[in-house]
Amino acid sequence: MAMEFIPLQIATIIPDKKITFDLYIHFKGQYLAYAEAGASLPPAKLAKLSLQQIARFYLSREHEANYQCFLEDILNEALQSTTTAVETKVQLTEGAAATGIEAMQSENATPAAYKITQKAAKSLREVIEQNPNALKKIYGKHSDAMTDVIRHSLNVCALTTKLGRKMGLENSLLDDLGTAALLHDMGLTKLPQQDKGLFLKSKKLFTLDDHRIYKIHVTDVAPMLTNRPYVTVDIIELIRHHDENQAGTGPLRAKKLTPSECILSLCNNYDKRILTQRIPARKAIKELQIEEMGNYDLKLLQAFTSVLQEEGLLE
Repeated sequence: MAMEFIPLQIATIIPDKKITFDLYIHFKGQYLAYAEAGASLPPAKLAKLSLQQIARFYLSREHEANYQCFLEDILNEALQSTTTAVETKVQLTEGAAATGIEAMQSENATPAAYKITQKAAKSLREVIEQNPNALKKIYGKHSDAMTDVIRHSLNVCALTTKLGRKMGLENSLLDDLGTAALLHDMGLTKLPQQDKGLFLKSKKLFTLDDHRIYKIHVTDVAPMLTNRPYVTVDIIELIRHHDENQAGTGPLRAKKLTPSECILSLCNNYDKRILTQRIPARKAIKELQIEEMGNYDLKLLQAFTSVLQEEGLLE
């Protein structure tokens, strides 16, 4: 039986930290052994990979649980450290989030992949809450190591975390919201290959056929996730409703949304405007305030605008 490999972000491998799993790199269609369990990688070796624009390692599926435990340990160490730079904490948590998102997009996703995503969401919340300016370091940052979908998911996770706290959500709800934000677009894997480009197309330019096709990414995600019993119903509902609004004009025509669903929808709506229209933040929030009047609670819109201003994201 052929060995199955899963990707992980190189940013989650700490220099000189002993690994508990074998690492591989992908080169010319082959997976080549790079480091064995028990080894540690010196800074120069990791820096060389960065210079070569290699952003991912791979590990065998059988070692995924080992990696999950390793990742939890290094995240805990970094977040509790008073000497670790904020930039390092941000890079590590972003790498964990990107790894979790990619792993969950696989048809063979495991409970370990879900735990990685949950831990990443919680860690992003803690980094943002413990470090002034952390949100600004996370939001909108371009990275060749991440796809547009992953970058968008990270942006939405960061924004929902901050807005959710401002709206008074407790930690457990914030962490569920963050997990759903990281996974909210995983239904895009269900789109036909020729239609995946719709993700980067402004909805203002959608045809009726585009709307019909793009709806698949929310209608088909529930069956996809209900086959994974480790994903809770609350998370599934958040993901299903990420394109809905209180006026009932979303793809599912849902009107009765929870506060968390409204927050996720609003943050997703805002970031997609910037991503698909390539417009500055000030124009995106102005459009949102005008075009979405009645679709979101006015207090929520005001709180969101306040978050963007306080965090220096409208400069």
